[in-house]
Amino acid sequence: YEVPTKLSGDLTATQKQYVKSENDATVHVVDLHWRLASPQAFAHVLSFEELHAAAEPLPALGPSTRVPCNVHATLIACMHRVAHHHDEADSFKWLFDIHLLASHLTTREWSHLAELALEREISAICVDSVARASLWFGTVVPAVFTNDPRFEAAKAREATAAYLSGRPKVKALLDDLRAMPTWAGRLHLLGEHLFPGEAYMREVYAPGSRQPLPVLYAVRVLGGMVTWFR
Repeated sequence: YEVPTKLSGDLTATQKQYVKSENDATVHVVDLHWRLASPQAFAHVLSFEELHAAAEPLPALGPSTRVPCNVHATLIACMHRVAHHHDEADSFKWLFDIHLLASHLTTREWSHLAELALEREISAICVDSVARASLWFGTVVPAVFTNDPRFEAAKAREATAAYLSGRPKVKALLDDLRAMPTWAGRLHLLGEHLFPGEAYMREVYAPGSRQPLPVLYAVRVLGGMVTWFR
């Protein structure tokens, strides 16, 4: 497996990708996460401990394989399409994942999903994701979920609901900074965005060049302003 050159850090990109290739073709990709999602508004929606405690076996993949329970898996799928792929809101592969998972939920599990989404303040995203899956794939959603009166009131106070509409990247960064509990964490996050590691900077901005690192950082900051505010 090889690791592609991508932005990575404790906070900016809380995952690393490993790619296996044979004869110049990609045959397997593993995304190893240490948080559920990179945006800080979503990073701690579910902890490893609670995922592990409710995990279920999946013998088809091996006797030791464990996966998130149906409710957790559906919550993750609803969140994933927005937190990591907000520019692909109607990408069928993410919506079909939600359809397949949601189709196996019992009425009790739908109620649990609603409670968990409200508690973790991602109910607007879950409602939108389930509705889009139902629109395209006919997912059967019970009234206990669709008619929950708490969703409408919750949407107005959920910071994560902003991810449902297009906006400049700088606004997402500001939301990340607000989600950090300490100023030290905010400064750490900002530093990771502005000053990635030297290996990343040289390979992305000046492969084969011996340009001083401060020059490359200046190029990154100035060149990225258009993208961040667009």
